[in-house]
Amino acid sequence: MQPALVALAVVLAATVAGFHALWTHLVAVITTLLVLAHDGSDAGPVATALGAATVTYLSITIGWYGVLIVRRRDDFVGRAMHGWPKWIIEHVLVGCGVLPPGSTVPFDETGVPVAVRVAYHLLDLSIHFFPTPYLLQTYGHLVARAPVVYACLGFAATRLWCLACSLHDVSLDLSRGLGGARLRRRAAPNPQLFLRGALFSAIYGLVPPIADGAIWTAYAGEVGAAVCFVLANAASGPFPAAAFRRLGGADVVAPGTIVAAAAASAAVGAAFGAWGAATIFARVFADNAKRR
Repeated sequence: MQPALVALAVVLAATVAGFHALWTHLVAVITTLLVLAHDGSDAGPVATALGAATVTYLSITIGWYGVLIVRRRDDFVGRAMHGWPKWIIEHVLVGCGVLPPGSTVPFDETGVPVAVRVAYHLLDLSIHFFPTPYLLQTYGHLVARAPVVYACLGFAATRLWCLACSLHDVSLDLSRGLGGARLRRRAAPNPQLFLRGALFSAIYGLVPPIADGAIWTAYAGEVGAAVCFVLANAASGPFPAAAFRRLGGADVVAPGTIVAAAAASAAVGAAFGAWGAATIFARVFADNAKRR
């Protein structure tokens, strides 16, 4: 079996076991592994999964950037960039004895360093935005065979992830160090086809938790994109493969250029991330020194 398919099986097994990554990141990982495993054939389970992944990526992109614009006052990025380092510092580094007890992230969601925000957006472009036109240009012809079916498969996959998270979600608790590591449930089972509430914020690492209104805005973008896609295909007949390539910007940019742009965005984002991490830890060490 191909290494990419083995890795895909491991990712899916971990998800079923209750270890849930962000849906957008999980789709990115699964799609990358499918691209690596694809043998160029237009038939078979890998090609089918790539067709569904292409439509799913399109709906995710619309929903995600829609919520960033429409609900910008909720500052999704600030909450994430406060919550992620907070978890790393308080639950990993303190728990493992790398930092002394009482160490914490030295800002709230409104005080996230500029370098960290820039890093987030650049890495976000490489994970969410750039893959969408690449997939549409490269695998849009797969979607053109049965666009409504692929849209339904993508929608069903998203709902299954929400249901899996709400029924059984666990995290690795390192607050007692590596020797005291244990699994713990983050919430009692509460079946949801549209994940929301405290569990959504916990999985996405949002501190403080984000309002359900913002979450529903993202779902509205996702579902709305899928519904419009299905209705347009029903009204005008299945879109030809050329339509998907044009939607992916084939008349403007080539797939290789998109990959290069994504790589550049990721590299510059990583550099800003390193700068931001250095800024955060410098402030953590300074705060710890003051308490001595």
